[in-house]
Amino acid sequence: MENIHHKRKRYSIKENSNMPQSNEPVNLRPEELDAWQLNGNEAHVMASFRFVQNDFQCFSDWSKQDMKIFWNFIKKLHNNSWRTVLAAGGKVAKTGLAPTIIPINKYPDGALRRAIENEYVMFEFRVDHVKRIHGFRRGPVFYICWLDKNHKICA
Repeated sequence: MENIHHKRKRYSIKENSNMPQSNEPVNLRPEELDAWQLNGNEAHVMASFRFVQNDFQCFSDWSKQDMKIFWNFIKKLHNNSWRTVLAAGGKVAKTGLAPTIIPINKYPDGALRRAIENEYVMFEFRVDHVKRIHGFRRGPVFYICWLDKNHKICA
């Protein structure tokens, strides 16, 4: 049994608990675990939530179905190299995750925007036909900065 401490509460997780388990096979081969470490665009995308601006929108604004769609999107993102993901982008004939460069002035003004505006290119990924996430790339990592459930940032 594992003990987890959270905000002064102690939770116990039993190894054979009744928590739902996915029936999908889990691939823990070293080449899958280390795919983000490959060079350049051969590296698999790694998403980070480090800079999410939850004062604009946070996951509590998303329904359970929205979250299911989002986590399937994240799995798809992690299973692709940057080369594959970037090949699906552009303003015309978008496919798949459809990364699209977005001008920095489209984003809410604030400390994060000012910190990244001269350093990184901002772009969005299409989670589904309406939902988007916005952020920037550094190495293999895509830093998610804004959640955009209703595609309002570029409206």
